[in-house]
Amino acid sequence: MKNRAAEIHFGLKHPVIDGDGHWLEPVPIFLEYLREVGGAQSVDRMRALWQRTHAWYRSTWSQRQHDRTRCSTAGRKNNVQLN
Repeated sequence: MKNRAAEIHFGLKHPVIDGDGHWLEPVPIFLEYLREVGGAQSVDRMRALWQRTHAWYRSTWSQRQHDRTRCSTAGRKNNVQLN
C-alpha cells in the first residue's frame, strides 16, 4: 500500500461516504429549486451573498483588514432573508 489511509480503507468492510460538507455539485439543482419556490430575485440574492463571501478568499490579509471583509455570514443576526 502507498499510504496508511489506503491501508485502512482497504481493510474496511463497509463503504466510506464523503460527508465533509462540500456541495458544489448540486448547486445548479439548488438554484433551480430556489427559483421555483422563491423566484428569480431569490436566486439573484443568493448569488450576491455567495459573491460577497468569496471575496474573503480572493483577498489578501491586508485587504481583508482594510475592507473589513468577513469570511462567513453563518449565525449572524443580520443575515439576508431570502423570502
